[in-house]
Amino acid sequence: MSIETIIDAGVRAFKEQMAAHLSDSVEGELTPALAHTVTLGVQRAIAAAGAGAFRAFLESKETAADVVFHDGEPYRFKYASDKTFGMLWGQQAVSRRVFQNASDTKTHVPLDAAWGMAGETLALGGNTAR
Repeated sequence: MSIETIIDAGVRAFKEQMAAHLSDSVEGELTPALAHTVTLGVQRAIAAAGAGAFRAFLESKETAADVVFHDGEPYRFKYASDKTFGMLWGQQAVSRRVFQNASDTKTHVPLDAAWGMAGETLALGGNTAR
């Protein structure tokens, strides 16, 4: 993945949120209420841009392999799953691939393991929960 792809994901999310929250709000006379509405809309758009860019980055690091090795044991692709993480920009779902060992007793998620989030539910900011 290139930096341009990450930037594009963030810009797309920013534009979508700005349009959704502010398209009907920016016309008219400047008032404290209008300024507050626009401020909140910009904050939401910035959060959406960060979340979209970071999600694109993480998902670009996903493995395409059907078999991975973890602790010397082969794990085969079982299913794709979204997992919600608490991030700096709020709760975000990240799509990742789940693998299972031959005896169907253990699972492994390479993406979670790669960024230190195996078994975690909070990514950035605050204590982690399991």
